[in-house]
Amino acid sequence: MVVQIRVFCRVKPHPASALTLGGDGASVRLFAEGKDQGFTFDRVFGPQSTQAEVFQEVSELVQSALDGFKVGLAAVNFLWPLLPCLCAY
Repeated sequence: MVVQIRVFCRVKPHPASALTLGGDGASVRLFAEGKDQGFTFDRVFGPQSTQAEVFQEVSELVQSALDGFKVGLAAVNFLWPLLPCLCAY
């Protein structure tokens, strides 16, 4: 059995954000507590992304579930409140 895990990140608007989106659409940099951390995802949704854009990305998973395949979808808050993630497998 092959399991494919994809991890998406949706960045919420935040006035004091220390978060920088990468130009590749898949990475972010976070500067907090004197440390500069980089993160890479399968896709990053910026603060201007809409619910429709996020749904478009995961709609194939929804269809697969309706077709009877096993699908998991979990939304978690990572580094709250700056970096919520959506994990799909």
